[in-house]
Amino acid sequence: MRKTYKEPKVYLIGQTEINSKGLKQYFKDRDLNTESWVDEDHDNKYVLKHRKIDSSYLPEFAGRNCYDSFSIKQGRKNHLDYIGNILEMKHESVLEHVYYNFIFTDVSRGFTHELVRHRHGSYSQSSTRYIDFKDHPVLFSNLLENIEEEDVKEALRKLFGDSYNMSIKMYNVVKEIIKERVGKGKKLIQTTARALLPIGIQQTITATYNVRSLREMFIKRCSPAAAYEIRKAFNDVFDIVNELHRSFYSDMICIDLPDGTFEVLQINGINIYKDNIVINNEGFGQIKENDKSNVVAVFDKKVGIEGILESLKTTYNMYNAKSTNSSGNWVYIILEYKK
Repeated sequence: MRKTYKEPKVYLIGQTEINSKGLKQYFKDRDLNTESWVDEDHDNKYVLKHRKIDSSYLPEFAGRNCYDSFSIKQGRKNHLDYIGNILEMKHESVLEHVYYNFIFTDVSRGFTHELVRHRHGSYSQSSTRYIDFKDHPVLFSNLLENIEEEDVKEALRKLFGDSYNMSIKMYNVVKEIIKERVGKGKKLIQTTARALLPIGIQQTITATYNVRSLREMFIKRCSPAAAYEIRKAFNDVFDIVNELHRSFYSDMICIDLPDGTFEVLQINGINIYKDNIVINNEGFGQIKENDKSNVVAVFDKKVGIEGILESLKTTYNMYNAKSTNSSGNWVYIILEYKK
C-alpha cells in the first residue's frame, strides 16, 4: 500500500515587519517627538523608543493616523485597550495591514480546493502539470481512525489503498501511452493524465493572509461543521498567530472538540439577562428571550462578573480574561486564548 499521511503540517515562513527607521522618520518630519505615542503596558512605554517596533503596533498606527491621535490627542494609553476598541467597534480594516505567509504540507487536493475559495488569500500551489505525482503519497480520512472495529477499519483501509493504487497506476499508463503515440512534451502529457489523480493526493500550498481575513477563517474553518483536515490545520494557524499577536485575537475563545481539535468562537460581550448572565458570540444586545442560538455559556447571576472571568480562564483555557468597562447591563471583556 502506498505511504499515507494523516495530519496536515503548517509552517509560518514570513510576516509583516515594521521599518522602524522609516516610521520614526515620519514622526520626525511631522515635528512629533519620540514621546508622542504611549503604550503604558510596555516596559518602555514610548513606542518610538523601542529598538525594534513590533508589527502588532502597525494597525494601531494606521488607526491613530486616521484621526491624528498622537501626542496630547492620544486617548487610550495602551495597545491592548486600543485594539480591543477596534475589535469592539468592528473597525477591522486597519488589521488588514498585517500579513502572514504560511506553507501547508501533507494536505490533500480536496483541502486545497476548499482553501482557495477564500479569495482574500494569495496562493501558490503544487502544479499537477509540472510535477510528476507517480510517487506522491495519498491521504486517508481521519474518520477511519474513529472506527472501533479493527476488521472494518482494515477493510476500508484496503479499499482506499486499492483505489488509490489503481488511480496512480492508470495515471502512469496514460502518460506512457501518450508519450509513445503522440510524443508531446511533459506538460501536455501530465495535463492529460492528471485527470486520473485522486482528490486525496498529497499537496503543498503557500498561502498569505492578513489578520482580518484570518479572523473570519478561524470562525468558519475551526467550526465543528468544517472538515477535520482543514480544522486541524487552522487550529495550528490560530496557535501560531495568537502567540505572535494576542491582541488581534483577544475576543476569541477556543472550545475543545471530541476529536482533539478545537472550535474558535468570537465573544462580543456578556449580557446580564434576568437571573442569568449570558455570554454572547453574535454581538451586543443580540440575545433575545427565546433565542439561544448564539449562546456560548450561561452563568447564574449570583456568580458575578469576577466569577465569570475566573471561569473563562479555566473552563475555556483563557490566557487572560478581564473586564475593561461596563455600561448598563453590559460588561465588555478582553479574552485571550491560552495554549
